[in-house]
Amino acid sequence: MVEKKTISRSLFEFKRVPLYGVEDDRRWKMMSPRYPSLLFHHELKSKRIKKIKSKTYHRLKNKDLKNSSLGALIDPEMAKEEAMRQEAKRVEERVTLKHKNTGKWAKRMLSRGLNVKYDGTKAAIAKQLQMNANLSRKMNSMRDGSSSDVRDDEEELRDSSDEDTPSRLIAKAKEKTLKALEDDELPNVVLMSLPFMARAIKKEKRGS
Repeated sequence: MVEKKTISRSLFEFKRVPLYGVEDDRRWKMMSPRYPSLLFHHELKSKRIKKIKSKTYHRLKNKDLKNSSLGALIDPEMAKEEAMRQEAKRVEERVTLKHKNTGKWAKRMLSRGLNVKYDGTKAAIAKQLQMNANLSRKMNSMRDGSSSDVRDDEEELRDSSDEDTPSRLIAKAKEKTLKALEDDELPNVVLMSLPFMARAIKKEKRGS
């Protein structure tokens, strides 16, 4: 019996030995109260994802991960913008779903007047409202940061949808081609081989 207690005690002391050093052990003890909660939520999220049997979901998820990693290597700026866009979307979802005192707990507290009776409940509800305000400001700042780019893109799309009809596109192509010919950027052989130029020559011959 004594030997068994000694073995268990030695194992317990072995588990408490820091793996990397005193500084790492101190840092681990500082974050240890928060670490089990983070680990628990991470495990719950992993189990929830593993339970999804849709092959399409997993295929798209893996494709997004691959594209994001490749995009970060090819174009870091674009990857950064995409990450900010995703963060803004996540903040918007949080604002619309939580922190507005529309949950069961908040409704029950407000209906019974417990938010006035108890200081702790009042502080919790005020904290929810403050969190909603902070998230709203964060979302608005993200929108303002990218609003100019989005506005420019929308204006370009609007201009192209209003003006760039097929006939206008053809006219623009003709104008650019004639300008290139005047600047001696295109040889006459290339120009005359274009279909619209051949049709224009035929019309001129018929008119003459």
